[in-house]
Amino acid sequence: METKHLTKEEALLNEVNEVKAIEQKNVQLLTKFYKLIDSHNFDAVRDICSMDFKLFMNSAKEPLSYDQTMPLVKMFYKAIPNYKHNVEEIFACKDKVVTRILFTGTQQDTFEEIPATNNNIDYRGIQIFSFKKGLINEVYSSEDELCLMTNLGLKLQ
Repeated sequence: METKHLTKEEALLNEVNEVKAIEQKNVQLLTKFYKLIDSHNFDAVRDICSMDFKLFMNSAKEPLSYDQTMPLVKMFYKAIPNYKHNVEEIFACKDKVVTRILFTGTQQDTFEEIPATNNNIDYRGIQIFSFKKGLINEVYSSEDELCLMTNLGLKLQ
């Protein structure tokens, strides 16, 4: 059997196609992540996150581990049962996927000591996901927390 030697251009095209395939898988995994979380399937989320998962947030001084993140996530969904991630834009570059998100829902229970208001929430954020060995490894989240708190009835003083 004869071995075909690739030209420089063919090798480069193969490399680009491999990267595109990884990017597509990462986008699909991220879409699955949002779907699982929004359907309150928190146990299944563990299966798509790496063991050394970290969440970096504007309001946190240190990154949160997976075990520190999940109580925060569950608190959101307890207070806002219909909390939803509406992806407005998504794109991938190598091992990173970036989303522009519209967060929506209705506060129906206490949220960070704010009694239920039945107010609709509607605020935006940018999230950057990093993948490692086919799993979500890191999340960098920048959200309009002032808008969220204003939606919940708090006033800036």
